[in-house]
Amino acid sequence: MKGIQGPSTYRMTGHLKDFQENPLLFLRHLSEYGEATSFRLGHRRCYLTTNPQMVKDVVFTNANSFVDVGIKNVVRTLQVHDLYEFNFSTGVPNVKGSFVKKHFSTFRIEHRTIVQSHISLWESGDLKVFNEEVQDLALCLLAHSFFGVANKHDLTGHLRKLAELRTKRHQPSMIKVPIPKLGKRNPIEAHAIAGVFSCLQSLYNHRSTCEQNNVYNVLDNESEGDILQRFFITYDLIRNACSWLMYTFCEHQDILRRIQLLKGQEQDEYMRMVILESLRLYPPIWLFGKQAVEAVQVDNYLFKKNETIFISPYSLHRNEAYFLEPNEFLPERFCLDLNVDIPQHLYLPFGMIAETEAQVEYVMTMVKAITLPLVTSFNIKKVRSIIHPKGEILLEMKEPFSIVVTKDKSPIVTSL
Repeated sequence: MKGIQGPSTYRMTGHLKDFQENPLLFLRHLSEYGEATSFRLGHRRCYLTTNPQMVKDVVFTNANSFVDVGIKNVVRTLQVHDLYEFNFSTGVPNVKGSFVKKHFSTFRIEHRTIVQSHISLWESGDLKVFNEEVQDLALCLLAHSFFGVANKHDLTGHLRKLAELRTKRHQPSMIKVPIPKLGKRNPIEAHAIAGVFSCLQSLYNHRSTCEQNNVYNVLDNESEGDILQRFFITYDLIRNACSWLMYTFCEHQDILRRIQLLKGQEQDEYMRMVILESLRLYPPIWLFGKQAVEAVQVDNYLFKKNETIFISPYSLHRNEAYFLEPNEFLPERFCLDLNVDIPQHLYLPFGMIAETEAQVEYVMTMVKAITLPLVTSFNIKKVRSIIHPKGEILLEMKEPFSIVVTKDKSPIVTSL
């Protein structure tokens, strides 16, 4: 492959421990050597690209010449984790654009009620570990959106137990559904999985008599296992995006206050820009890869069979060649009126999971449904000064993210 070569082999592979400790920093430094940089990962020859056109050519134009590189393999190399295989290629709900708007309009009040009931016991001065709080919020909201079930439904209880087991193991997306033969499972996990399947079957049997306009009906042709896998992938994306969004609010109190003071359409539009900018700085899918199944020519570059090209949205989104002041939090860069030109295939916060605008809109709307009632009901301040990102399966927080919530004397107006 032609192009600028990266640092020496020794610096890249001689101390794999340094690479494992901070893969985000490594990839950002690597991207400084050019838009198409080659390096060695163990015994494998790999490439990293920050060129939007090459991303398009590899992922779309020449899609048949490449296959997905399992995130499991990447994380195992970078972080020495022994994860179960988990396939992200199924992505978030494959919903239609017209459905997203109708769905959230229909259940707007229900979604608000779920969030408000969760925070109803919060009092001024409370200390909250937001990473933990948002997990249950996201799960309850998503259970209603996917399956049309209430917070106290048996299905929600079983899903909550599975989510709890995943968190305890510190492997955010380790549960693969269905799970045919993965060795021994503890009784709690086995009971939760059996309970989920039983509830899904019951919902399926009554689908003709229950007029539930939810995502479950849209995915009616998929198996229960496929639906549940989509559920946990979407759940991970939502709770991750919410955590980083709340962190950016704490970092930028002026933006938080502006959200609180706006109302109606103005608040909706500005919230959209804030979410997009937060996803730019902290994309949940920070790295994904494609492996050539045959020798293929991409522009002036020749990829040999089995060579892998990595695409890092975390690096792409902070490329100063395409973003003015890339490390600054500037929501206005996504203002529709300004018509800012962001190259296609450069902005990929969900990697290649959400390939359509409707899928991105679905996750973003869920993030808004969770965070907007929180920031319009409370003022929030973070406890720890800096939270560092950590490249695992998703872009996680290295430290617990704790906040202090306080209530304003005057009510804050929200459009929800």
